[in-house]
This record gives sequence, structure tokens and C-alpha cells, in this order.
Amino acid sequence: MRIGSWLLLMVDTNALGREHVGDGVYRDLDDRMTRADGPELSAPEAARIREILAGSDAEHVLLFVHQPPLAEICPRLDPSGRLGALLRDFGHIRAISGGHLHGSLEGEFAGVPVFVAPSTTYSIDYAGNRFDGPGYRTFTLHPDGRVESEAHTAPGPITDAMRAKPAPRFLTDLMLGVVTIEEMRDMSDDRFEARFGEPRPVRGA
Repeated sequence: MRIGSWLLLMVDTNALGREHVGDGVYRDLDDRMTRADGPELSAPEAARIREILAGSDAEHVLLFVHQPPLAEICPRLDPSGRLGALLRDFGHIRAISGGHLHGSLEGEFAGVPVFVAPSTTYSIDYAGNRFDGPGYRTFTLHPDGRVESEAHTAPGPITDAMRAKPAPRFLTDLMLGVVTIEEMRDMSDDRFEARFGEPRPVRGA
């Protein structure tokens, strides 16, 4: 999408949750939800993005991805991977916006600002350790390449009800990359409760 001197580019970053099965075909892995904990580009997607950027005369680019490239949250994030190479080769990429974490966070990757948008279903207030209501982000794109962004929460009864619920520590630690699904599965029930201060949730309860 082109807006003035800006190109808004939607990028598929789910490469870690897929496997190449030949002839340029990729298959989603059964555990893609946990495998794709960080962003990466498949070879065809990287080539597609490079072709678009090379053929555009836009002065500035804002990338939209799913998994935000934040090293403190994505332990497997590889700055030398295809996404990092894209930022190095195209210096007019000014910012990246992601989701995945259901919360409003900010950081940077390879010197490029990263803005994480809350979810339109439910969000997590990580600072307050509680759930939050549906949210969204707005962006102000300046002609000189600066990006300003603000997160918002939709007011109303759904948000009020969500804010009354504390967010379980195992969930916030999982979303922030402090613990992995595999590590939690390996914990005994006693160790789980000692680690997170609450019993292991019963599936379907």
C-alpha cells in the first residue's frame, strides 16, 4: 500500500513454523504456533519483498509482520537471518509493526524501531499483570521518515470485564519468552506451582 512517500508492506514471517517439501512448496508444521515464536522469512518471501522494494520509488517503508523481532522476547531471533539482511540492504525501512504478543510493547531490531500492537480480541497489560480489552495502534508517518505510534484500548464493558482478571504468570512469562512450552510441559505439577505461584491449569476447565 502506497501513502504519499511511504510504502506499507505486509510481510509473511512464519518461516519457522513451516517446512519446505520441494518445488517451492512449504507446509505448515503441526506445532507451528510454538515453533514460530520469532519472525523469519522463507526464501520465496524474502525474494518477493526484495523485488517489491527494489522496484519501488518510495522514500520510506513501514513493514507489518506477525511475530515482532524483539531479541529479549524471541531467543531464537537471528540478526544475520533473512529479515536482518533485509534491513541492512534497504536502509529506508524506517519501522516494523508486529502483533503476536497480545500487548503494547516497543523496542528495536538492528536499529529499526519495533511497535507491537495489542490484539483485537483480548490484550495483556504486562506492566499490570492483568488482561486488557481489545486494542489497536495508530501511526503517524512523517515526510522525513519519522514514525510516531500510539496504542489504544477500546472502551466498553468487554474491556472493563477483562481488566478485572489477573493474567496468569505462566501466560505472561510464556508470551514474553521467559519460559517455553517445552519447559512447562517438562515441569511436574509441584514444580509448576512453585515456579508460577499457581496450580497448572486443567485443559478444558
